Amino acid sequence: MGRHKIAVLIALRDERTSVPTRVTATDISGNGCYVETLSPFPIGTGLGVELWIGMERVTTRALVRTSDPRVGMGIEFVGLKTESQQRFQEHLQAMDPFSCSIEHHSPSLRRARS
Repeated sequence: MGRHKIAVLIALRDERTSVPTRVTATDISGNGCYVETLSPFPIGTGLGVELWIGMERVTTRALVRTSDPRVGMGIEFVGLKTESQQRFQEHLQAMDPFSCSIEHHSPSLRRARS
């Protein structure tokens, strides 16, 4: 899945304390994101994540995979259903002005469909 350099607001909740933190994900895909924060969680921390796909609120679980003190952390979405992941990826692609979306129009494929 492609990563997109766009700012997306997400809410993270440390599963041990249930304290929500609103952060901006700056490098994001349907699989996870990188969050810039001065106080990243330790690697392996389980998080609850709340984000929006267009007008739809999505909640999922995530795990901290990388943690860079005073810089940020990489988190992987581990509870996002495949269809939500696809929709989220398509939503990100539509939001990203630098995303390259090339459609191939093949006459043989059009004939095969009809």
